[in-house]
This record gives sequence, structure tokens and C-alpha cells, in this order.
Amino acid sequence: MIAVLCIMAIFLALAFSILLTASVAYSSSQSSMAAEKCKIMAVSLSDALSSSLTERGQNENALQKYVHDAMKDRSWSYYREDEAFHNDKASVSREYEVSTDSTGTVLPSGYTVRITMYWSPEEETIINYNKDDSFKGSILYVTAVCSMGGGTYQARSSYSLSVSEQEDSMQWIWDAEGRE
Repeated sequence: MIAVLCIMAIFLALAFSILLTASVAYSSSQSSMAAEKCKIMAVSLSDALSSSLTERGQNENALQKYVHDAMKDRSWSYYREDEAFHNDKASVSREYEVSTDSTGTVLPSGYTVRITMYWSPEEETIINYNKDDSFKGSILYVTAVCSMGGGTYQARSSYSLSVSEQEDSMQWIWDAEGRE
């Protein structure tokens, strides 16, 4: 009788250890799946922003107009590490929280998606806010960050500005430099 109880206790211990192993494996796969979903979401958002920002055409789209107007009317200060009043990246960054994807679909609950942008003029350039061509060579940094639970992924892209003279105005053209 005691031998039967000992054997049952051994089988019960084995069953619990198998259950624990399965639970740990399931938890691990869930967190790696959440991290992969965050990566996909951040990269997709970064690609959509890049496509919108680098789009060519006669008229500026909404994102291009927003960036152009904010930089030009001095409401968005630049970042330069070695310059007083412009060396605090947090104070010159624009941060937005995203609640829907590009089709208007609400993001799944538990996900946090943020976009952070800041810009920096070309080295040694003095910005004359009245002249479009003084912004030439400026770099716009855009970071898309997705978080869910303990997993976070960020895609950081940079864009350089060139200025093209049109018939009666100057057109800002953003070119993708790369992604980290």
C-alpha cells in the first residue's frame, strides 16, 4: 500500500514538472510573439511615415506641410548638442501617441505606439527663418516606438532636407538617409 502511494506521488511530481515546463515554454513564446508584433508594428509605422515624408509631388502632403510649417514659423526649435537652449533633446522633440493604424483600425489593447521627432540643422549653419534655403542640409529624426508588456522595439529613421526652387516658391524635399 505504501509502495503504491510512493509511486503515485512520483507520477504526480512528474506531472507537475511537465505542467510547469509547458507553462514556462508557453509564457516564453507569448513574450517573443509580443516582441515580434512590436517590431512589425514599429517598422510598419516607420515605413508609412517615410513614404509620406519622402513623397514627391507639386503640393506638400499633410506630414510634409506640418514639418515645414513648424520648422519655418519657429514653433519647433532645433537640436544642436553644443548650443545653449538647443541642447536638450527632450525639450525640442515632438512626441505623439498613435491609437489607430493607417486604415483607421484601432490598435489592439495593451499596445503603446509613440512617434518622436526632432530636427537638427547642418553643422555651423545659422538658421534664417525668412529664407527656405537656410534649412538646406537639416536632418529630421523620426523614431517609432512600440511597447507591449515588457517588450519594446524602436525604429529610428533620419531624413536630409534639400531645397528646390520652383516657379514662384521653394520646395522642401526630404530624402531618407537610413534606419537604425
